[in-house]
Amino acid sequence: MAKGITKKRRSRTVNIHYVRADVEKRLHDYDAALGQFVSSFAHVETIMFYVLVYYSGVTHQTARAIFSGVRMDTAAGHLRRMMEQKRIRGRERAHLEKALTQLARISTVRNWILHHGVEHAATKRARTTNELRALNRLRARSYSVTAKDLEDMHEDLMEISHGLYLLNTGPRVLKRQRGEVAEMLRAPWRYAPPPPKQRRRPQRGKPAKQQRPQQPSPE
Repeated sequence: MAKGITKKRRSRTVNIHYVRADVEKRLHDYDAALGQFVSSFAHVETIMFYVLVYYSGVTHQTARAIFSGVRMDTAAGHLRRMMEQKRIRGRERAHLEKALTQLARISTVRNWILHHGVEHAATKRARTTNELRALNRLRARSYSVTAKDLEDMHEDLMEISHGLYLLNTGPRVLKRQRGEVAEMLRAPWRYAPPPPKQRRRPQRGKPAKQQRPQQPSPE
């Protein structure tokens, strides 16, 4: 009997070590994907500076004084206003509009990750949420940030980075690489964010209308 108990204990110990090693590996892989995503976002943010310099028409020295502290969202706003003023037209505008739309989605998730952290990392339930800070349950939001989400956003950022580089080189290069630009405009993005999860307001049953007692009709 003692030998049988020893075997069971050894088997259980081996399983615990195996599970722990598997969890540590998945956490390591998740952290690597997260770091790669944050790094690629910073790379695109740097390229956005040069796109602003190109389309604004100012010198690099002037741009360093004006745009040095501009972040992704503000830079995108400047470029959209330039499109409204017809400084950016045609194929360049279509390409930039597609990139800025996807960047806005990715930027939202990135900001939530950095400000709210990640729960259930390295699992299919990985998410970033403001439930602990939200004013009430109705204002709580959460976004899925699985390892696949991070990889898809990274790949989209690399595609956007290449597209912004082409825009920054001017219309002549765009004409020479017209086929490549057209393919980038047609291709779908890998990251398609689901709508943020939000707690629903509990539906309260409407009180039943009280029927007035029927008064006897006068005879």
